[in-house]
Amino acid sequence: MVSPTRALHQEEEIENKLENWHSDIKAGKLAVFMIDECHLLWGDLLG
Repeated sequence: MVSPTRALHQEEEIENKLENWHSDIKAGKLAVFMIDECHLLWGDLLG
């Protein structure tokens, strides 16, 4: 199981990605439906 510290770090990484893409999302150049990082949280390919 993933530690709370690592889960928080992963959440911050996702938030940073969305912030970096904000202008493209707002301009309609990019659509984000889902960011699936469960394989990173669980440390395997399956998540």
